[in-house]
Amino acid sequence: MLKQLYLSFNRLSGSIPDNLGANCSTLEYLDLSGNLLVGSIPLSLGKCTNLRSLLLFFNLLDDVLPSSLGQLEKLQIFDVSRNSLSGPVPPELGGCKELSVLILSNPYNSPAISNSSTNVDVDDFNYYQGGIAESITALPKLRVLWAPRATLEGKIPSNWGACKSLEMVNLGENLFTGGIPKALGQCKNLKYLNLSSNKLTESISEELPIPCMDFFDVSGNHLSGSIPRFSPMACPSSKLPFDDLASTYSSFLVCKIRAEISSYAGDDIMVFHNFGQNNFTGALPSLPLAAEKIGNQTAYAFLADGNNLVGPLNNTLLSMCNFLNGFIIDLSNNLISDEIPVEIGAMCKSLLVFAVAGNRFTGMIPQSIGQLDNLVSLDLSRNSLSGEIPSSIENLARLQQLLLGNNFLKGNIPAGLDSLQSLKILDLSSNLLSGKILVAL
Repeated sequence: MLKQLYLSFNRLSGSIPDNLGANCSTLEYLDLSGNLLVGSIPLSLGKCTNLRSLLLFFNLLDDVLPSSLGQLEKLQIFDVSRNSLSGPVPPELGGCKELSVLILSNPYNSPAISNSSTNVDVDDFNYYQGGIAESITALPKLRVLWAPRATLEGKIPSNWGACKSLEMVNLGENLFTGGIPKALGQCKNLKYLNLSSNKLTESISEELPIPCMDFFDVSGNHLSGSIPRFSPMACPSSKLPFDDLASTYSSFLVCKIRAEISSYAGDDIMVFHNFGQNNFTGALPSLPLAAEKIGNQTAYAFLADGNNLVGPLNNTLLSMCNFLNGFIIDLSNNLISDEIPVEIGAMCKSLLVFAVAGNRFTGMIPQSIGQLDNLVSLDLSRNSLSGEIPSSIENLARLQQLLLGNNFLKGNIPAGLDSLQSLKILDLSSNLLSGKILVAL
């Protein structure tokens, strides 16, 4: 009897036969991905009770996910992304007690697509109704829950079970409301959490293992309160067992995430925390990183732009900067009233991006800023800075963006700016500068 059926990435058309589940008691692997299949997913697939992997992504399937799939107690991998499915996500999927990877939608090409010679450029048109049932989030072996941009709504479930295996959750770009469940604080192996661009409110719990996460994004919500000052926590050192296709999925998604981060923050950034575009208030937090990540010279991006945070900068985010291998900080469009630390050049040699536009910074730009050898982007625009542009900026050989517009800077444009060979964008508009335009500019 057939145990494995692989028909992926052909040009098969028509619907999946309704009687496929009639004689499938021994079938363990079914891969129909990357074809031109239409119609609904047959109810009869629920009879394939030995099925471990069901891959239907990248087809033209429509209708709803059948609740009969909840009978697949041995199912470990289920991917239906890149189709045109609708309706609710059946809570009966909670009956798949071995389920490890659940991909309901996916903006990234799946692993098989990336390894295929097929030319693929198709969006995901899975638009579900309703939310995610607790019976699914509490699955004991769940490692990856992936459902971004899928029109899911309601509250994020508060029950995540023991979640000892949970590594990656992506519910970004949906319509979720309410708060971020505190129960996620028990998921100590959670390394990736994307809840961006929803309608989430309330505050962030100090119990969330954010300092141990490699990727955390809650940007574009309505979260409030302060960004927590997390208590010291030890990150779990034990690695989850390598599990063939499940590990392939998680590894593939990590690579795609890294590529996405690098397009914004550069290739070196390994940890990315985004609190931007919310309603956070209060003082700037200390660095939300676990001690072992700081000690391992992690390259880190901290984004908190578009909030209502106040300063000062000293002894907060910059205090551990020299223990990092690279540091991106974006505090643009907040309410920070402070002066740029006089010794910033010595405090933060690892600084790659320093973006504090649209705040209330006063005083002068310190000469020590020229000691930031690794600086790629400096954005101090739309503040109340005064004095002259420091001549030491000519030492920033890697600088690509220098944005100082809309301040009260005076004096001449430093002659050394014309020696910055990497500089691509220079904005000195709306200041009190005098003298001549540099010929080399």
